Amino acid sequence: MAKPKHEQHSLVCFAGLSNFALIWFNDGYFSPRVEFNAFTHTWSLAVEEQFYLLFPFVFFIWIKYKEQKNFMGRISPYLLPLLFIISLFYSWYETQLAPNHAYYLLPSRFWELASGAMLFIFHQQNKLIAQSKHSSNFAIALGMILIVAGFIYSDPKAFPFPWALLAVSGTLCLIAGVAKTSGRLGIILQCSWLVYIGKISYSLYLWHWPVLVLFRWTTGLDHPSNILAAALTTGLCSIFSYHFLERPIRKNIFIHSKRDWQIAGGGVSIILLCFISTQHIFKAQPRLSLSVTRDVQNWYPEAWPSASNTLKATALADRKIFILGDSHAVAYRTMLRKLSDEQGIEVLPYSAAGGPVANLRQTANPQCAEFIEQALGQIEHTAQAGDLIFLASLRMPRLSDQWTTFIEAQVLDSNQKADEHRNQILAEAENIISRLEKRSLIVMLDAPKPVFKSPPFAAQTGLTSTTPFAKAASV
Repeated sequence: MAKPKHEQHSLVCFAGLSNFALIWFNDGYFSPRVEFNAFTHTWSLAVEEQFYLLFPFVFFIWIKYKEQKNFMGRISPYLLPLLFIISLFYSWYETQLAPNHAYYLLPSRFWELASGAMLFIFHQQNKLIAQSKHSSNFAIALGMILIVAGFIYSDPKAFPFPWALLAVSGTLCLIAGVAKTSGRLGIILQCSWLVYIGKISYSLYLWHWPVLVLFRWTTGLDHPSNILAAALTTGLCSIFSYHFLERPIRKNIFIHSKRDWQIAGGGVSIILLCFISTQHIFKAQPRLSLSVTRDVQNWYPEAWPSASNTLKATALADRKIFILGDSHAVAYRTMLRKLSDEQGIEVLPYSAAGGPVANLRQTANPQCAEFIEQALGQIEHTAQAGDLIFLASLRMPRLSDQWTTFIEAQVLDSNQKADEHRNQILAEAENIISRLEKRSLIVMLDAPKPVFKSPPFAAQTGLTSTTPFAKAASV
């Protein structure tokens, strides 16, 4: 049986390729599977690991040749800034063309990590560093303003460029403000509890997402008490791992007494052990879980193989069905796989997150329109008369998603704005459908799903008889 995409992603993350897996499996933060996957957040660790594989070569060239008068000596100080500029421009280009690639992959993120390395080089030269208490206060205040502004105003559709500039610039200002001297703001940042949060921040990042996933599928996260419990659990796990894992490993005399190849070999062995253990945990999941949701075929939108013998129906055996839509088209994979097994029809999916096709609520944005045009071109080239086209997309407003419940008045207002552009929206859908029908293709659309106000994260388990079977579902 094929592994669900979240299992494949979790195993790939041990190789430091989690960010690539999110692209391969269309499994990022806005996918319908995000609440299942406790490894989603490891994409940023993968980006850092890939940076650390590349950066030592750049740093080595700078260290070795910076004092020489030859060609390498002249270019070595500018190698990192050049890569920074290339990455920054590529981030601008890729954010518009392929936002998922820009968000998750190193080429468009290199400039952010390179910023810290460049600041270190400047600090080595006693540049870009606060020299007085007044300049320290100014740098820290500016850094805080930039970070808060980025947190409040950043547009997810324009990230990492340009909105990541605020967070990166703000962080550089904070570092420059506290590196040498400290004014009043610097003294505040040096208070013991803030410093301690900084020390456990890496552990906080590692634990926060798995804890949220656990709570979503047990007690839920729709009540303030559950949110507080999740935050406390994250904090306690982070404190424990910092004091009993992170610090002991970094300061262990036995480990540091070994040779480098032994330390590296031990690390690789631990990774392999975790990889194998994770595989066995996934295989044992139906036996370990007490939840009625342990039957993963009922919950995961994957193309599960059929256990029955393949049946070939003469009416459909020689035909194709093309699936064109956004990430919600993924939810039909099991049904379509069963259709293929039982009827012999060939299934060809074309889907992109955030790319609804003829969704009857709004016109396609430029990125979505480009995806639709490319997909239609490929379908027209491949399809034959009598083939089926299934336009599978979300065609109703959301009242909630994986993280929050939307204000109903704002949703209704959005519907009214859609009504104002109804003729334009219908014209776009009619153009797509008529274009396909001219080639004698059969076009199908899925009807709007029921809309509920609360996500279905909590379900009844064998641990309690008072937990409701399932909270109201959201699409």
